[in-house]
Amino acid sequence: MAKVQLEALQPLLDVEDSAKRAYETARDNAVAGEWALHDVVLGIKQQVVSQYGDDSNQAQAVGLKKKSERKTSARKPKA
Repeated sequence: MAKVQLEALQPLLDVEDSAKRAYETARDNAVAGEWALHDVVLGIKQQVVSQYGDDSNQAQAVGLKKKSERKTSARKPKA
């Protein structure tokens, strides 16, 4: 009796395993694509800074803060 149930269950488990592997492969491909896009955007930002400077309106347009708008660090007074 138990052998018959196991034989009926095995194909279902095989389908589940193959679906899980397909999902994991698709997820890995999606994550790799996201990282590739992220690297491209970082490269674009570096290119804008190198072409126009780090205090330009173009650098601000791509989401960077202008150098002149950065807060300078305050020195701690001597004790």
